[in-house]
Amino acid sequence: TAGITQINDSVAQIDQTTKDNVEIANESAIISSTVSDIANNILEDVKKKRF
Repeated sequence: TAGITQINDSVAQIDQTTKDNVEIANESAIISSTVSDIANNILEDVKKKRF
């Protein structure tokens, strides 16, 4: 049954890695949205300026 234990451990590691990847993807989406908002604010501010 050592083989079954190894399989269970491997599946648990894959599951945790998948959960970690989902969390990173969600954080990346939030950061991307924030950066986009900042860029849009800068663009709107620049449009109001005269050079």
